[in-house]
This record gives sequence, C-alpha cells and structure tokens, in this order.
Amino acid sequence: MVGNGMAADRLLDELAARDGLESFQVTVVGEEPTGAYNRVLLSRVLAGGAAELVVTKPLEWYPEAGVRLIAGRWVQRLDTAARLAHIGDGETVAYDLAVLATGSRPILPAAAGATISAATATISAAGATTSGGGPPAGVHVYRSLEDCLRLRDELDPDRGRRDVVVVGGGLLGLEAAVAARTLGHRVAVVHPFEHLLNAQLEETGGRLIRGRIEEMGIEVAVGRAEAVLAGPAGGRPAAEALLLDDGRVLAADTVIFTVGVTPRIETAAASGIATDRGIVVDDRLATSAPGVFAIGECAQHGGVTPGLVAPCWDQARVVADLLTGAEPTARYRPSPVYARLKVAGLDVASMGRVDVDPGDEVIEIHEPARHAHRRLLVRDGRLAGGTLVGDSSAAPLLIGMLDRAEPLPANRLDLFCSADAFRPASGGGDTLCNCNRVSREQVARAIGAGAGTPDEVGRATRAGTGCGSCVDAIEQLLAAEQAAAA
Repeated sequence: MVGNGMAADRLLDELAARDGLESFQVTVVGEEPTGAYNRVLLSRVLAGGAAELVVTKPLEWYPEAGVRLIAGRWVQRLDTAARLAHIGDGETVAYDLAVLATGSRPILPAAAGATISAATATISAAGATTSGGGPPAGVHVYRSLEDCLRLRDELDPDRGRRDVVVVGGGLLGLEAAVAARTLGHRVAVVHPFEHLLNAQLEETGGRLIRGRIEEMGIEVAVGRAEAVLAGPAGGRPAAEALLLDDGRVLAADTVIFTVGVTPRIETAAASGIATDRGIVVDDRLATSAPGVFAIGECAQHGGVTPGLVAPCWDQARVVADLLTGAEPTARYRPSPVYARLKVAGLDVASMGRVDVDPGDEVIEIHEPARHAHRRLLVRDGRLAGGTLVGDSSAAPLLIGMLDRAEPLPANRLDLFCSADAFRPASGGGDTLCNCNRVSREQVARAIGAGAGTPDEVGRATRAGTGCGSCVDAIEQLLAAEQAAAA
C-alpha cells in the first residue's frame, strides 16, 4: 500500500474485518513519520488539542496487527512487470497486489514566493520557493499533522499577537481562521470567489457564514485575487503583507494557504500507469496496470476525484471485498455527495447539487434573526440538492431521501420539519453519521448494548470517527438514555 492517509487507514480496517491481515503480508509505505491519523480533525490540534487526539493508528498498532510500516519514506515508482516497488536508495519491496492511496497535496501558488518593497508596494515575482528551498518564513500550507504543529507553534499566544491572513475561504481556511482568532490574533480571510464555502453553499448561505465570521472580528475579502508579499528577514524572505488585486495591502506576519489540493499522481505516472487529473480507475478501482488499484483522493473514477472522506471509505470497502474475495462482484458506485460541518459555531449541511438548472424547483427559508438559511433543489419531483445553515436538524432525513431518490411530498415545506413531524415514505432509518453511513437506530442499539461514551459508540459503530460533526447528536442520545435509565 502506497500511502498511509485516511483511505489507506480505512482499507487496513476493512481488510482486518475480512481476515485479510492474516491471509496477506501487508506492507504500508507512508511519507509521514507517524501512524495514520484523522486529517479532518486537525483544527482541534491547531486550537491547542493534543496531537494524539487525531491519531487512529499509533506506530505500535502496525506490528501488533502484523503489518509492516515503512514510515518517512515514499515509493518512487512501481515496476509493474517485475512487481517491485522502488522506495529509493536502491531499496525495493516485492508485491503481488498494490494499492495506490497517495492522496493529494496542497496547492501553494507561485505568488507565495513574491517579494514586495513596503515603501513602493511593487511586486517582483520570485517563484513558489525561495533560495532556501521553501516558501518564505511565515508562509504555511495546512494539510498534514506536521503542518498543523508547525503552524500552532508559530501562533502560540505566548510568542505575541500576530497579523494572520488565510488565503482560501473553504472549510479548512475558515477553521484555520477561527482557530487563529480564538488564540487572540488579528485575522483576515481572502477568498477568490464571490462567497465563502462556495463548493458547499449557494450565495445566501455563504453570506450568512460571512456574517458570523465577521462577528468574530475576522476581516473578510471575497472575490479578490492575491499575492503573498515577502521581504528580507535575516537573509531569508519572510511574510510581511499580502497585496490584493484592488490595491489593498493586508499586514501579514503569518499567511496560511488553503486554496485547494491536487491529486498526487507522480508515482503512478512514473510507473507507466494511466493518469489524467488523478489516477484513472474503473468500477473495480483497478488501474491500467495488472494487480494495481487506486483509492482515495488520488483515484479518478468517471472523471471525478473525491474531495470528501466518505467516497474514499466506500472505495476502501470495494477494494477489500475484491482483494480478499469476500465479494468478487463488488463495484464502486458513487453516492450523492454530502457533508455536515460546524463553521464558526453554525451547523452546516450540504448535499447533492448546488447549481440550479432550468426547470429546477428552489425552496428557500431565510431566517436572519436565527442565523439560519435552508434551501432545497428539486428536480423531477425528487431531491437533487440542499444546503442548510444554522439549522441542520432536517439533514439526516434529507440525506436519506437523496440517497434513495424518494418522491417528495406535495407540500415541500414538510421537508424542513423535525424528525418527529415527518418521516421518509420508505420508513428508512435516519442517517446520523454521514461519513460512515451509520443510522440513528444503529447508534441507539449500540447504546442499548452498553456503549456509554461517544468513543465507545465510535468503536461499536464507527459513528463520530469521521468529521466529528455528529458527536453532539451521539451525546444527546447518550444523555436521553441516561435520563431514561435514571
């Protein structure tokens, strides 16, 4: 297995559930020096939590499970004819089957190496890296645990108050901005699109999020192009300010780039495996090379690379079924995309499509006093997409209806009702954990069987072990069970 991120982590679990760790000799080659961890929860570490809180497989797990972990190394290429993985320095690992779970890398724009004269506000492009081989001091990407710890050290309040600019108003960028503001720093967010969270929300929902962000004292500039500005500091360039395309200059001791990721395909390309934007795979997640599969953010299926964790985990299940023979006919079928988040204290749910096509119905309820906005997109009498900000209580029911393509009630407003007032026509269970597709009934059964904490529920059902947005709902069920017992 090439890569030790969240897709590879789940594949190990799926293999173990099918006795695959006993029937295979598994070697994992991971670029980072740590065991697997939950990248989605890094904002908790940035805000001051212990790194161990996000670790899913400590280093000792691997030998105990009979898995060989080669940490801090990388597979340069596969010799797909000889079935050898070349790790570098002449080291090779023989394989019968290989899984590429190489993930993605953060984008650092070329302007991150630009320099500015503060007196004249002129820029001279210097490329993406400095002569020292890296971006200027104070310029960060926010992707790995190492990135997070380095950034947390720089933002330590004991080191003084800093001017922080976050470039990118998606989920990661807003999490970083809120964490930096909570630590007492002056913070600005620069986003090249017209509203925040544009990948998940339409304009009205994005404006609502912006209002909450600004209430926290964070400056927001949307629809702006940007260039990091650096000046000499002890011989090494260091961040000083950020110049916007409207001429404004934002003070910036620390600049955090969260402007997107690109799939890591270099190992596949060097191995002669077909690539496009990602590593091209079929319904079996098989690549163009015999015996080589690809899963996760690096895998391109049907022209699409996944940007959320749930599809990556679905792919891990399919590959585990195929490799172990547990389900030889298993095929990957993408499900509707959905996400439940908490942004600046507001619950956010996004599912299916955001953009409206001619003939679509749009139903919106806007409640500015409650900081709530709910919008549904209906196509051919069925739910095609939805965004919920501030009040996502209907999200489990809506996600279920989207998954099952159920006909909608004639009164569309019924869809915004609570779970007690409205149930899907099929009577299917509400999805409580979207990442792992765990229903409310499954969690309730785990609690009834003795699970008394969110961690115990997670171990029994996997609920709450993805993005963590459903932990509050799990705690509510636990409290209700405890109250009933009392």
